[in-house]
Amino acid sequence: MFGRRRRPLLGTAVVIGASRSAARHDMAYQGQVAAGQQQAAQLQAELQMREEQDRERRTQAAINEAIAKEVKRVNFDGDSTTKTTTVFIHGLGSSSCFYHTIIPGLKSSTRCIALDTPGSGLSELGKSEQSIATIAEDVIGLLDTLNIKESVIVVGHSVGSTVVNFLAATYPDRVRAVVLLGPVNPEFAIVPVFEQRIEVIQSDSLETLAKKIPLTATGEKAGSLQRAFVRTLVLSTSPEGYMSLCHALATAQPPDYGAINVPLLIITGSDDVTSPLSGPKEILEKYGTKKTEKSTKDLSGIGHWHCVEAPDDVKELIKEFIQTIK
Repeated sequence: MFGRRRRPLLGTAVVIGASRSAARHDMAYQGQVAAGQQQAAQLQAELQMREEQDRERRTQAAINEAIAKEVKRVNFDGDSTTKTTTVFIHGLGSSSCFYHTIIPGLKSSTRCIALDTPGSGLSELGKSEQSIATIAEDVIGLLDTLNIKESVIVVGHSVGSTVVNFLAATYPDRVRAVVLLGPVNPEFAIVPVFEQRIEVIQSDSLETLAKKIPLTATGEKAGSLQRAFVRTLVLSTSPEGYMSLCHALATAQPPDYGAINVPLLIITGSDDVTSPLSGPKEILEKYGTKKTEKSTKDLSGIGHWHCVEAPDDVKELIKEFIQTIK
């Protein structure tokens, strides 16, 4: 009995061999799958890169077209290429259209560039958080895109004046002179005002403000046409854009006014409850500009929407101011 040799367990050997063969086959299959996935990912990455390149080409083409239109428009303005450039920045619940009441009368003295800030007018808000600093960066980016290297005059209305002051303090080599219309000075006291406006939009709608602002923010000389214009400007802003600009001002810090040393003109309205005369006077005094080169002009019976309520007066004041700049 003990001399018998055990037969090998062939069945088990065959099963083990089959398992190893299946494992090798499975590994080869997984390798093929992985290679296929890698190739698909590579093709997707190449496709995405081509799409991004196409978008960049389309964007650059749009920029080139905008530049071409700008150059053509400047040439149309005659000798404005040899004169100054003026950039116009609108306020809250407004757009570049605010300045189109005065630009036609200024084109003979300066090249005029009016822009819509993100979320206002024809500009999309975008996904990045907006601030006074980012709007200022947009202005500098626009000037660079248009290849305007010389210093420019900057005009700002309301919240736009806060951007202008930031520009003058942060980019002194790019700013030649400043015009402020109903300037708003960033301070803790005004924060609740803009927070309340955000709450109104969130709980109700922008329409609520569009009904109220034309009545409360204009002066005694404003008629139904001017108030309708203001209403249209407010509604040209997206609700998200309006709230974003409110937040930008509520979180803004006063610039270093003393570091600004350029000619300054501040235009105010005697009926302006949004920016009463005390605020602009404080800004005037803090500016580092010498007294002979800074002044305030008050328009009687005018509220906060100067270019809508008194376009001829504003145009003449700015035109005279430009002519004094060397």
